[in-house]
Amino acid sequence: GSGFPALAPLTKLQTLRLAFAPVTDAGLQALGDSKNLKDLDVQGTHITSSGLAELKKLSGLEQLDLGETQITDVGLQSLEGLKQLQELDLSSTKVTDKALKHVSHLDQLQNISLALTGVTDSGLADLAGLKNLGEFYLFRAAVTGTALKNLTSVPLKKLNLDHTKLTAEGMSAVGKLNNLQELNLNYTSTRDDELKDL
Repeated sequence: GSGFPALAPLTKLQTLRLAFAPVTDAGLQALGDSKNLKDLDVQGTHITSSGLAELKKLSGLEQLDLGETQITDVGLQSLEGLKQLQELDLSSTKVTDKALKHVSHLDQLQNISLALTGVTDSGLADLAGLKNLGEFYLFRAAVTGTALKNLTSVPLKKLNLDHTKLTAEGMSAVGKLNNLQELNLNYTSTRDDELKDL
């Protein structure tokens, strides 16, 4: 169908989970009236970058899961106005470094997943201004970790570099992230002598 007319009476709706439902861009149109929506999960749905324009109206959104959707860099421009956004999952999408220029405007962002994306070290520098970022997931992203040196002013507590191409220089950069409490280096080429950087 087009949209969710049955949800229209639910004006107090704060959380909506639609993961892996056959929802398309047309389905997002009806959500524009859900002014109280704070948490939206559309992981694995059929939405594209065009559909993200419908989310502009959800200015109170705090959590958004777009993982495993067909979104691209262009669509993330629609998210720039979501100033309350604290958690953003872009894992397993076609986003690249260009997307991070749009994400860098989300000042309240505390948690971002770029796992299994085309993001590289050069894009990570755009996130240096995210002063609330505490959790960063880069599982199988195309990063070496070297750009993490640009994030020393970011209060990262959790960092996942599992299955990345972490280099010695990247490991040195990780060692300068003084707020880290949890670090995942599974399946990296980290050697004994590099652990001294921690």
